[in-house]
Amino acid sequence: MKTLENMLRGWTLPITVFGTAVAMSAACTTDPSDIEDTQCPTDTSGNTMTNDGGAGGTTATTSEGGSTGSSMTQTYSPQEVAAKLHGCRKLRYESVGNLLRDRGVDLLTLGGSLAACQTDANGPSCSADEQCYCPVPPCMEVGNEDGNDGMCVSKPATPGFLYQSAGDSFSFPKVDSRQGEKDGHTTASAMRLFDIFVQAAPQIISNIEDPQKAPACVLKGATYPMFDPSDGSCVEQSISCLIGMPATDDHVVLCNLILDKADPSDATDVMKKQHIAVATLMSAAHSCE
Repeated sequence: MKTLENMLRGWTLPITVFGTAVAMSAACTTDPSDIEDTQCPTDTSGNTMTNDGGAGGTTATTSEGGSTGSSMTQTYSPQEVAAKLHGCRKLRYESVGNLLRDRGVDLLTLGGSLAACQTDANGPSCSADEQCYCPVPPCMEVGNEDGNDGMCVSKPATPGFLYQSAGDSFSFPKVDSRQGEKDGHTTASAMRLFDIFVQAAPQIISNIEDPQKAPACVLKGATYPMFDPSDGSCVEQSISCLIGMPATDDHVVLCNLILDKADPSDATDVMKKQHIAVATLMSAAHSCE
């Protein structure tokens, strides 16, 4: 068995090389006349990274077409770099559930009669305002031993149904699975997330003032409506609850711009624009958009 001293000796060379490389990269320069500094490495595409040594970030200079080509300089601030590295992570499946539940969304109700159904023409079917949901498709032979029984759920789908059936879309691991949930969005997970937000909007609007149903939207003991009863405009405090951060003037303007598209004489159109406004704010805040 190796002693601690021998293990440390084995790591001496890698640590020295790594430390030297970091020091050289931090002190590099693109000035050939400065022989005391190490020149910055240039990759095969001709792109050179220069470190200005300050807090202004890193400048990436791209040269194209050799000596006769054009050059383009782009500077990224540390905040922009951090946003690009960490701003596009998919919400975990359980986190989406907690987010919606704390804002007044019922994730347990599937809707419909929940009667047994089959997807083929020989078995029982659902009514016109229902759809046959198969947890393990296809739904055949009601009562079979494989557990492939279907059930009639409401159409359009409730947010509870969309969430409970979204495990595969979010790559939520199966029981005893050795694989974890994916960090990045897929087309399926992004579409399902947006669908959930759209269907959840009516419940959020109805329950956002209820401290029992929407505890996340209680601010210093007070609750606020999603839209001002006097003029129908978006309420800043409620927008903050939706996006999980203090709302800015831009957030409020965006929300009100969507409402302005509604026909004030058509209550149904006004309600639809309210739903779109809520879903848009949540989708933009909790995805990579």
